[in-house]
Amino acid sequence: MNARTSVYIRLLVSLALIGLLVRSVDIRNTIRPIPEHGWVFVILMAVFANLDRVLMSYKWSLLLRARNLGIPFARVVRSYYVGTLWGLLLPTGVGGDIVRSFAVGARERRSGDVFSSVVLERILGLTSGLCLGIVAAALMPLVIDDPDENLIAAGMVVPLLVVVSFIALSFSDRPARWLRGRLTLPRPVLAKIKEVYDSYQLYGRDRGLMIRFLLWSLVEQCMPVLCVFLASLALETKARFVEVAVFVPIIMIPARLPISFDGLGVREALYVYFFSFVGIPATEALRLGFVSHVLGLLSMLPGFLYFSVYSEARSWRSPRPGSLQAKPLPRR
Repeated sequence: MNARTSVYIRLLVSLALIGLLVRSVDIRNTIRPIPEHGWVFVILMAVFANLDRVLMSYKWSLLLRARNLGIPFARVVRSYYVGTLWGLLLPTGVGGDIVRSFAVGARERRSGDVFSSVVLERILGLTSGLCLGIVAAALMPLVIDDPDENLIAAGMVVPLLVVVSFIALSFSDRPARWLRGRLTLPRPVLAKIKEVYDSYQLYGRDRGLMIRFLLWSLVEQCMPVLCVFLASLALETKARFVEVAVFVPIIMIPARLPISFDGLGVREALYVYFFSFVGIPATEALRLGFVSHVLGLLSMLPGFLYFSVYSEARSWRSPRPGSLQAKPLPRR
């Protein structure tokens, strides 16, 4: 399956799910302006959404510094803003990761170390998300009384065990021995893969670093919960904080899978499903899921424009280290 076909399939999935939701709810009730006093919560939500980007950048910088990559933190933050929104337009689920890898200077620096840090960041981020989802599912009896809640918790334990087993296996030499001689790729590509793999293996020796990363990931993944709750206050949705704190971590797991376009349709359907247990009407839940995500993206737009246009223009105007610079002519 090529990249273009993948984009079409994800768009069709999103459109199909949105079509089913539109048919099942009164879409006219979801199109209402935000109350005047609600914009205070929107501003607070924008602050925490951008703080979330900074925390993500800080986590990644921990992995970059572990490989002795002298990348300024400002450049790491810039790469996260640029990669997040450009990743929405690229055909693959890892398009944003590739963009931010090159934004920190993967061409100029040790690209193997940069790409290995992105791989580990994704794996540990998935692990922390599943852990938070299991905790949320365990707390679900506090807000709903439904026999399916145990099935939800059990359903997330299985992928968590798979991810943890994959992490343990990835730091051993078994994958390299099994793939040796089986990959029929050009020699330069194999050399680059080996460079990334060797760099990735070095992280396995620093378990303290991975534990710190996981702890910061748990803190960072609480930010979307707070943003959704602020959006709920702005939209006057009658959802309590404990309900948002339980449902949102569970919703984020399937919504981040590359089965639809930026989770569109999957996220809104899950909002309607879970919040129906606590008496939130389908129209309100659909509005909350869609508007909170759109407001989160719009709140990052100023940072994206700044780092993509103004910051990039400054980098072009300023000479790079080691570059040739025209010397002024001596006065006569």
